Order: sequence, then C-alpha cells, then structure tokens
Amino acid sequence: MTEPNQPPAADPGNTFLSIGPCSLSTTIIDTPAGQRMMATIRTASTTLTVFLEKQDAENWENVINSERVKMTSLVLAPANVRLPDLNGHPHG
Repeated sequence: MTEPNQPPAADPGNTFLSIGPCSLSTTIIDTPAGQRMMATIRTASTTLTVFLEKQDAENWENVINSERVKMTSLVLAPANVRLPDLNGHPHG
C-alpha cells in the first residue's frame, strides 16, 4: 500500500510516540452502507477505530503481512551499552 510521496509511517514530531502495550480488536458490523469490519487499535496515548470494507481489510492484511515477514526475533543492543555477563564471563 506504499505509494510515492507518502508521509512517513510515524510522525517524528509526535512526542507521545513510544513503544509500549497496544491492542487490536475487530468485529463485523452491519451498517447502512453494508457489512464492515470495525478495527480498533488502542495504545497508552490514543484509540483509533476504522470501518473497513472487505477489500480494504484484505489490503491491510497484505500490508501487515508484507512487513511482518521482514521482522526478525533478533534484538540488537544500542551502541555503547554494556551487556550483562554471559555464564559468568564478561563481554569485550
């Protein structure tokens, strides 16, 4: 879903932006315009609810999956951070 001239995925000026608990809940509802998926994302600082048609829900699924497969479970420590000893042996 990335298009040319899209703004960044996150607003770098948002002072509330942080890594923390979040949740996603979905439900199917009937509206005067037809059936929609109501998706709600909750964080410590905001709640966002959107109403998605089936094709929109599929598009969101594809975008999320294409990013998810790029993720790794590897966690990298920031530079100049002292790591804890491993099995009683200090790191260099």
